[in-house]
Amino acid sequence: MVTARVVVIERVVPNRRWHALEDDQVVGRAHLRRRPDDRAFVAADAWREPVTRALLDAVAADVPGELYTLAGEDETDQLALLAAAGYQVTRREDEFVRRGLARALLHAALTPLAERGIELVSAEADVTNTPAQALLASLGARRTGGSVELRRPGGG
Repeated sequence: MVTARVVVIERVVPNRRWHALEDDQVVGRAHLRRRPDDRAFVAADAWREPVTRALLDAVAADVPGELYTLAGEDETDQLALLAAAGYQVTRREDEFVRRGLARALLHAALTPLAERGIELVSAEADVTNTPAQALLASLGARRTGGSVELRRPGGG
């Protein structure tokens, strides 16, 4: 006999943190961060897809307005889950790693890192920002991956 698992979503910190509970055990977490531009970014972490979906739905029900999240461009299962939850791709970024990346522009910021023995610094650029992409390429940066920003339009 198979019994259905009951997952309860609990607000741990109102409009900031949620837990998914199954038999009083935490089986998933979500948290919300507001960026300086006031966009709300949600991150959900759970072992099973239905738990992740329940967390995303709970956050959307509790937080008015648009929600954003990030996923790796090669995380096809996660991207499909987010699309099913109503998130739409709004931006893509390439990730780069460097040697002298932006050395001339960021000398003051990078010097302390070099003094501590840090040899590589990473950067990211929106894939539609052609000048930034060209600058990074001209400095010898090589693309190492990317991320996809998704948005869930607010209800109402």
